[in-house]
Amino acid sequence: MEKAEETRKRILEAAEELFGRYGFAKTTMAEIAGRCDMSAANIYRFFKSKDEIVAEMAHLYFRKVEGSLRAVVKRNGPTAPERLEEFVVEMLSHSHNLCSCEEKMNESVGYIIGRRGDLIDKHQEAMRSLLAEVLAEGNRSGEFDVADVVQTAGVILDATFMYQTQGCVGNFSLDDLRQSAVRMVRMIVAGLKKG
Repeated sequence: MEKAEETRKRILEAAEELFGRYGFAKTTMAEIAGRCDMSAANIYRFFKSKDEIVAEMAHLYFRKVEGSLRAVVKRNGPTAPERLEEFVVEMLSHSHNLCSCEEKMNESVGYIIGRRGDLIDKHQEAMRSLLAEVLAEGNRSGEFDVADVVQTAGVILDATFMYQTQGCVGNFSLDDLRQSAVRMVRMIVAGLKKG
């Protein structure tokens, strides 16, 4: 017998495929169930609605992004300013990759962002916490002089918002955006350095 987590994963994979092909609005729970070789009634044991499915997809995506950002923060070797630059470029790369998804899949992303602000808030909080770690490390190493690392991390997220936003990054090449992000981070770093 298939375990519940494996079934949930199968449902999410089927939903992602169908949302990508037909769009969120035009995909029904019955179609997702059919793709999983289960009844529509059975799928409701795992997810109460399409909203719940797409929210879980967003949650998993955000955890993936946070995992790759955490790897940047924890990497040995780079200085705090280099880590900060890598962090923003990594964040940008994820946003750009998401934008390069099919239009139908972006409909799902837009839908859940509009309805589940709590997911976005948790994601922003996780990124702020990771950035605060970079700033605190910079303070310890003497590279930065930041009085309030959490507040400053929030300001950096605000300043780099365009590199996190689908609508902003989708209109530009990744190379152009990287160059822009690096210039911005270097200006931020200049302001954070010990006097």
